[in-house]
Amino acid sequence: MENPLLRPCQRTQDAKSFDPNGSALRLRQARGVVAICPRDITARCELAALLESAGEIQEALTTWMVALSLDPNTLNAWVGVARCRRRLAAASGQGP
Repeated sequence: MENPLLRPCQRTQDAKSFDPNGSALRLRQARGVVAICPRDITARCELAALLESAGEIQEALTTWMVALSLDPNTLNAWVGVARCRRRLAAASGQGP
């Protein structure tokens, strides 16, 4: 009898939509948490970081800015804003 644990994995998605890190799922979950708890700073910061990782820099910047409007003492959000602004400037040819 064949051991099912030794069989090759069966993919249910095609190779283009395969996400080995589950980042698309985490992004959807973070958006859901922010929709339910819009004033949760931790959830906003997590969403912003995931958006940055996904390359959604403008949306990440907006999310970082909302986090700062809720609590201007959030160092992580200040760093995120600076990082997004630098990346946007570099992409437009205006910065380093």
